[in-house]
Amino acid sequence: MITGIPLILALILICQTQIEWDMIRNEKHHTGFVTGEIKAPLHPAWSTYFLSERFGSNFEPVFSEDRVFVNTHNGSVYALDDESGKAIWRFHTDGCFLNSPAVFRNLVISGCTDGYLYALDNKSGEVKWSLYAGQGGFSAAPVISDGKIFIGARNGIFLAVDALSGKIIWKQNTASPIRQT
Repeated sequence: MITGIPLILALILICQTQIEWDMIRNEKHHTGFVTGEIKAPLHPAWSTYFLSERFGSNFEPVFSEDRVFVNTHNGSVYALDDESGKAIWRFHTDGCFLNSPAVFRNLVISGCTDGYLYALDNKSGEVKWSLYAGQGGFSAAPVISDGKIFIGARNGIFLAVDALSGKIIWKQNTASPIRQT
């Protein structure tokens, strides 16, 4: 059993360009493209060790304002200080987070295998809203565009959700599990 995994983040790259990296691969098209000058040499800014947590190989930390947000297989969402890597808050649920969170304004959005899509306050970790999408929950990362969250569930439902209210705008049954964004 793995009791802890070091998470090493080369945030110097993000901090030097002063960008927001608020969803997986930086934006809704998932290009990973960064504008701005990146100055060499690059080196890790810090590393953080999480006791009794597991991370998936497809997890990508997201960055907004002065925080770094990461999900774990053990059902935690962490907010870390971007300067030190120290945990500011932790949200925990009984399910697993199988992909990265996304940030919209002051909300950290993440889908969990417990069936819920969570919107957490980025400063406190308090649940602002949650939406139950059904058994099996989510393994995909949310994509946010124009104030709408797009995410597929493992029960085959693809959702468009208002990011601020958590209300479903539309949903489509694909009749096949959606496992990746």
